[in-house]
Amino acid sequence: MVSAWCERLVVERSLPLSVTQCERSEAGETGGVEHGVELLRKVAADLDGARRRAAPLRERVRRDYAPPVVAGKLLAALDAV
Repeated sequence: MVSAWCERLVVERSLPLSVTQCERSEAGETGGVEHGVELLRKVAADLDGARRRAAPLRERVRRDYAPPVVAGKLLAALDAV
């Protein structure tokens, strides 16, 4: 069972989706893999709905996770080590 918090997270998109955050909120009610599978099944069951919910996030994801941005963060992290 997906927690209400995780369901709200997916629907409202108020925070970045993080399985780790959801796992913590579940407090052991479900394992990480099983929880991830359940979320993916919900997406697969309503692909059109998932596309509609994802559309507003597309540009932010492309901007925030563009290869140069990710590489820059990785290099900065390595410099800190």
